Amino acid sequence: MNRGGTIMFAVLMVATSTVEAGKIYGSLQVDGQAVAPGTQVNISCAGTTYSAVVGDHGRYSVNVEREGSCSLSIAGYTGASAKIISYQEATRYNFLLTRSGNNYIMQRK
Repeated sequence: MNRGGTIMFAVLMVATSTVEAGKIYGSLQVDGQAVAPGTQVNISCAGTTYSAVVGDHGRYSVNVEREGSCSLSIAGYTGASAKIISYQEATRYNFLLTRSGNNYIMQRK
């Protein structure tokens, strides 16, 4: 194999060895009602933050590029965060938010 072919082979091996994770999706409710459409959801994994907005019926969907431990938070709901895991396949996380003083607590549904 010539030098150019060897370099191209090495680049392809590195590119295909990177593990991509799947989609994280679910629904969010606060006080028995769906979180308002347009509310921002943030998922942070290994120093990278992925964002999406809540759609109808409190549903969200975020494509995450890495597998592993992550955190999910919801803009406008102080303290509303939860540890989640990003897997290679799509994973559902449904949460209920309850007020606790000036903050919110997220519980997995």
